[in-house]
Amino acid sequence: MLRAELLKLRRSHLWLIAIVLPLLAVITGSINYFSNPGALTHGWDSLFSQVLLFYGMFYLSIGVAVIVAAAWRMEHQGSNYTMLRTNTRRVVSLIAAKTTAVSILILFMQLILVVGTFVVGVTFASHNGAPPLKYLVLVLISIVAAVPLVLLQSVLSMYLKSFAAPIAWSFLGLIIGIAFSFAPGWIRDLGWLFPYSLVSRSLSLISVATGATGTSIDMGSVVTIFLSSAVLAGVFLIGFVRVFTNREYS
Repeated sequence: MLRAELLKLRRSHLWLIAIVLPLLAVITGSINYFSNPGALTHGWDSLFSQVLLFYGMFYLSIGVAVIVAAAWRMEHQGSNYTMLRTNTRRVVSLIAAKTTAVSILILFMQLILVVGTFVVGVTFASHNGAPPLKYLVLVLISIVAAVPLVLLQSVLSMYLKSFAAPIAWSFLGLIIGIAFSFAPGWIRDLGWLFPYSLVSRSLSLISVATGATGTSIDMGSVVTIFLSSAVLAGVFLIGFVRVFTNREYS
């Protein structure tokens, strides 16, 4: 089933989305980096901090929403949905296959992001040497953080027949996620249990303000991200199965 889902993605135009969105993040972050030479003076750290800031706040979540909506679109055709409702095991297998396929595409997006930032740093910023390995680790961690978002967008994409509707909901989620980031105290902590905010925070484990040299990944936050991802993924998976095996669909 996974092979079939990967084949569907390969035959679609989603690979173009997976290339364009991270490159837009590289362009946006690079413009901000070169526009603030006085404040952003820490080489690779400063460049990556700006790229990841825009990628985590906007481009990654939108990319996930578009890819998931396209991946589930065909399930609304013909008798696919009826088959899902009558076979719980098939539902779980299909969710697992689609989530894995989408995660592989997200990995591709992350690699494009890292390579694109490297090219900008070497070509236009004259940075010497390879970028710190911690940023590659960071984007890999963000894939884990994106799994609950993939499942949530899957629920929306199956529940809503429209291709655009779940993507529109993702914009609302982005706004709420940004609000969590600037909220005070315990309200901000709730963002660890909000998928859109979780994705953004996974890419902000290293200082995103100035990218100060010597900063490292906060391992305590990494543990929190993994635990939150596991809890949210379990909740959304259970909810997905219950909704689509019990709901009357017209």
